[in-house]
Amino acid sequence: MKPKNNETADRTVRRSAIERAIAHYPNIPDNELQDVLHYFRREASALERATIASNDAVYSQYRQLCTDHYLERLRPFEIAIAVTSATALIGAFVALTLLY
Repeated sequence: MKPKNNETADRTVRRSAIERAIAHYPNIPDNELQDVLHYFRREASALERATIASNDAVYSQYRQLCTDHYLERLRPFEIAIAVTSATALIGAFVALTLLY
């Protein structure tokens, strides 16, 4: 389903507001930072993220934000979950092959 023009305009306005906030990073209020993080983690499409990332005016602040808040990589907790899951699967596989 294609987005309606109003929805597209709203998303453009929202993305522009996020870009304005990022332009002041890291000197933005905590509530504004939480809004930016929420936007990237829950609202932004891949195209919107790419559009922001390609904006030369905010590029360095965007990269710093991503580095500081794990926006483009796994957080340590997520890595621990992945390693634990992989270890459990390998252990289960080895146990099953030894039993049969």
